[in-house]
Amino acid sequence: MAIPYKPVWRPDKPTYRGDRWFPYSPTMRSEVALSPRLHFEHWVMLEASPEVEAFCPFPLKITAWVDGYFVRTRFDFWVRLRDGTERFEQICYDHRRPSPREKRARKACFRWSRAKNQAFRVVRESRVRANPILLANWRYILGFYDQRSYRPQLPRFARVKGEILMFVQGRRSLRVHELLNAFRAKHGITTARFALFDLLRAGELRAQLETRHFDPDSFLSLP
Repeated sequence: MAIPYKPVWRPDKPTYRGDRWFPYSPTMRSEVALSPRLHFEHWVMLEASPEVEAFCPFPLKITAWVDGYFVRTRFDFWVRLRDGTERFEQICYDHRRPSPREKRARKACFRWSRAKNQAFRVVRESRVRANPILLANWRYILGFYDQRSYRPQLPRFARVKGEILMFVQGRRSLRVHELLNAFRAKHGITTARFALFDLLRAGELRAQLETRHFDPDSFLSLP
C-alpha cells in the first residue's frame, strides 16, 4: 500500500547544527532522516512495533491562526497501523515546559486534525523511553540494517522465515547463536540474521528484549 506522504523536512543542510541520524528503515525500505535524538528513538520503537504498517517522518506542514498569531509548523510523524487506522504525531520532552510558541504549534495541530477528521496524539518522552533495555536492544538490532545488504535478500526471506519458525517450533529452549549456526551453511549468516530480525519485528518470534540485553545467548521462542 502506497504511503501518501513524503518528508517535508530533512536535517541534512550544512547550516543545521543539531544531532541527526540517517538510518535505513526496513519498514519504509529506504533511508530516513531524523532529528533530534528523541525523534530517532521514537523511530526505533515504530520499527519495533508489530502493529505499525507504515510511517513517515515530518510528513506535513500546516499553517493556522492561533490566539492572534500566524503559526507555521509541521507534524513529526504520520503512522498507519495494520488495522488501517492512521494518526499524526508530535513528539515532546518531559523535562521542560513548552514555550508559548510550542503551545501554539500544538494547538494548531489539534485544530487542523480535528477539522480534517484525522487522529492526532502527542507522544511524550516518558513513553518513548519507558523501557531503556528494550530501546537499547532495538537500536542494536536495527543497526544491522542497510540498503546494500538487506534489499537483495528480500526475495528469499519468506522461505527462510518459514524454515526458521518450523525449526523453533517444538524446541523448549533455543538460543540465537544456535539458530544462526543451524542456518549459516544453507542460507548464509546475513540472510539468516535478517530473517530472524524481521520475525522479531513482526512479533512472530520472541526474545527477552524487555528484560535483558540481546546477544547470541538470548533465548528465542514462539509467541
